[in-house]
Amino acid sequence: MLNHMTDITSSTHFSLKSGDAVALAVNNLGGTSVLELYVVVKEAIAYLESRGVVVEQVYSGALITSLEMAGVSLTLLHLDDSRRRCLNQETAAPGWPRQSWLSSYSSPQPIPAPASTTYTRLSTETAACLSEGGEKAFRRALLHACRALSQCDQQLNDLDCRSGDGDCGSTIRRGAQAVIEAISSDRLPLDTPSQALIDIGHIAEDTMGGASGGLYSLLLSGAAQALVEDVSPKAWVHALKAGMETLSK
Repeated sequence: MLNHMTDITSSTHFSLKSGDAVALAVNNLGGTSVLELYVVVKEAIAYLESRGVVVEQVYSGALITSLEMAGVSLTLLHLDDSRRRCLNQETAAPGWPRQSWLSSYSSPQPIPAPASTTYTRLSTETAACLSEGGEKAFRRALLHACRALSQCDQQLNDLDCRSGDGDCGSTIRRGAQAVIEAISSDRLPLDTPSQALIDIGHIAEDTMGGASGGLYSLLLSGAAQALVEDVSPKAWVHALKAGMETLSK
């Protein structure tokens, strides 16, 4: 769009050269999301700066709209002292946004990812453990549940389409498949349910992402606390209640 606006072969092009100071307005035509609008703002600023243009002021929002119209429009204005003074005047106009970016603003610097993630580890010497038969039953139950969830991914997506963004089943399937892989490779301490649930929570958080991953992680970490000292059937009932209470806080 900016290439077209500044194409010197067009008789109506916007004259733009390195060192020019401009104001940029990115207008939401009516049906564009705020996230998409800000993506355009970022890309427009980056493009202009790559050409040596000084973007002193940026305005974005729903300025000139049509009902549910998709897309954006871009407006550039060469700045001088008079135009800067006019643009920066106070106004009560409800549709006029305040400037959201100045040339004195320093471009954001990427934050490096942490070198490693430290996960909670319980003391295996004090945590309650399952018998050999109990461990096998726990393994079978986990595998059965994860496989069932994986097979229902499309059904869950269809249900989610009615009230959400239609990816619930796919999200749960990613987490379930990751748990199956962890079980198959013996990476889960299934003899110690409290630690196993914590580890499964981390798997959910890492592989499912979004709100779902965080919620399942909270549920499982809360349930794990109820299994530290007791792994009887009654303790599993208390574990589920503890997990739900953790979510509700």
